[in-house]
Amino acid sequence: MAGERHAIRVLLLGDPKTGKTSLITTLLSEQFQEQVASVVPEVNIPIFAASDNIPTQLVDTSSWKFDRPLQEREIKKADVICLVYDVSRQETFDRITSYWLPLIATLTTGSPHRVPVLLVGNKIDLRRGDGDDSSDGGDENKHLLPIMDAFLQVETCIECSARAQLNVHELFHYARSAVLYPSDRLYDSSGKCMRAECVRALRRIFKICDRDNDGFLSDHELNQFQRRCFSVSLPTEELARIKEVIRNGMPSGVSDQGINIKGFLYVHHLFIQKGRLEATWAVLRRFGYGDSLQLHESYVSPPAHTWPVSQSELSKGHYRCELSHEGGLFFEQLFHTHDRDRDGALSEREVEDVFAACAPMGAWPSEWGKVFPSGIVATNDQGYITLQGWLSLWSATAALRPTTVLRYLAYLGFDAPSLMHALSFREKKDTSSNHAHVLRCYVIGPRASGKSAFLNRLVGKDSDVKYTSTAVKRFTVHQVDSKYLLMCEFGPDSLRVLQSERKMAKCDVLCVLYDSTHSLDSSHSPTPASSFSSSNTKEYLTHARSALARRCPQVPCLFIGTRADVKSMEASEGVRTRTVENVVSDVAQNHKLVDLNATESVYAIYQEIVREAQNPNSKYILGKCHHYSRAKLGGGLLLASIIIGMPLGCWYYLKYYRLQQTQ
Repeated sequence: MAGERHAIRVLLLGDPKTGKTSLITTLLSEQFQEQVASVVPEVNIPIFAASDNIPTQLVDTSSWKFDRPLQEREIKKADVICLVYDVSRQETFDRITSYWLPLIATLTTGSPHRVPVLLVGNKIDLRRGDGDDSSDGGDENKHLLPIMDAFLQVETCIECSARAQLNVHELFHYARSAVLYPSDRLYDSSGKCMRAECVRALRRIFKICDRDNDGFLSDHELNQFQRRCFSVSLPTEELARIKEVIRNGMPSGVSDQGINIKGFLYVHHLFIQKGRLEATWAVLRRFGYGDSLQLHESYVSPPAHTWPVSQSELSKGHYRCELSHEGGLFFEQLFHTHDRDRDGALSEREVEDVFAACAPMGAWPSEWGKVFPSGIVATNDQGYITLQGWLSLWSATAALRPTTVLRYLAYLGFDAPSLMHALSFREKKDTSSNHAHVLRCYVIGPRASGKSAFLNRLVGKDSDVKYTSTAVKRFTVHQVDSKYLLMCEFGPDSLRVLQSERKMAKCDVLCVLYDSTHSLDSSHSPTPASSFSSSNTKEYLTHARSALARRCPQVPCLFIGTRADVKSMEASEGVRTRTVENVVSDVAQNHKLVDLNATESVYAIYQEIVREAQNPNSKYILGKCHHYSRAKLGGGLLLASIIIGMPLGCWYYLKYYRLQQTQ
């Protein structure tokens, strides 16, 4: 992008005595000097144009044969080359095509960027000797056009006079413009049309600016576009003139509703043809495009120094990241704009329309898997994502992957001084969860304990489905009591999550699920957690309770028994209940039984999860109960020591006393 250039290096090249040095000295001194050095040293102009604040380096060269190695080095270093010839000496013009342009093409082949060339006809005051440069201008142009067609590096041609101080400033302005606003990226000279990359970028910009998604830019939308790109509004008469130009050149590009995409592209085609490349480039760069016509990485992924907190602090769970009010409002407006049938959901076609501006990113964030949105967020009966599901999606993505949200915001056209305005950050340890909008609930449990069904019911999906083991971590998210409850289910080795301090630091509440119809009796001793078989419920709960109390003492935890609707094995019900109490005796109060097929029953559990995440109750915090039971255990041991120790002490004392008496 233009703003990332440190300087623009302008090289003046050409035959001897063509006035290269005089052009530089006239620019600097604002007057023509009769006597100048054969070559002047490199000149650095700190700020050549106030609009971009990019310094300019002017490099003069010697044209003698013994200086050719220096010429070649400078050609390779140049950003733009001014190839100067003397209009009064035909041989200097002939050597442009016979020597200089082939040399430049050879030395710049393979360069990472195209080096534009300006053909500069100097000394036009000598063309007829009377200062009249108008008589032969047409003939000169006829000779230049074939050169421009044959050598695509030639950007433009200009005639000037250092002695008459004619077009000197314009020459260097054009040289800078050739670097800052390269035409070859926008326009195919051979095909006489805009390049596909340019058209694709302008289509995205049009779609972003079409706020009501009706296919036209209204007068209001055009003024918003104008202010965003150029910081000024369009006067009414100027807007009418633009529409008239489109109506004359592209009648189908404008109507009473406004300017459509055809008219929008036509205007920029005219800008390019008339040499007003800076206008089109200003639009492209305002919407994040670099010289390659791809969204620049610094635009879609703000640099680390612009983040209010470091990403390492986020990954450690020290801070929460959520959508700000502006970010949430942007996604809500985006939904309403593309819900064209006003049915409260986005169909597949409407979703494609939303993400048409995000071609490199894809329709949905990859973090949500291939089955999204079904089973992840709320959808209607047709499987179309609802507004509730849409807002849940982006709220959860901001919490899980803030960089992903920023990339989508950039592609979708979030308009703010910085993308970071769409996010808010709170320090987790200093802010209670009741101020958070997104609450994370980890769901673990033995195999076939109903974890997936528990997540599915959160978003209104059927829980009575054929069992399949969860191979990888999955999510569901939905709004419960004005909070977004983000539930995370882990794979077969779900107990391993308790061993990760980084993961548990991000957890607001933990749910341990078990099948309440399973017998909890175990005929063998528990195995180490590393080799744990999750098919044994009692063993799983034992390890879970121990790991929670030891590693996660401050995380509220609910033990939830599923399949409460099953009434079989009633004779063993009392045995099973007593066994559950024995396994987690310290926290017997936090046992819940739930019927996943009963909407009211399961929703009440979700509400309790949200309440505990916001205001943890001590009866749900294993660490406190664990420490309390350890204190009771320590007191019991002390009392036992006193009771047992006193008789033993008396016995030893009497035995020792009798021994002394006999002696």
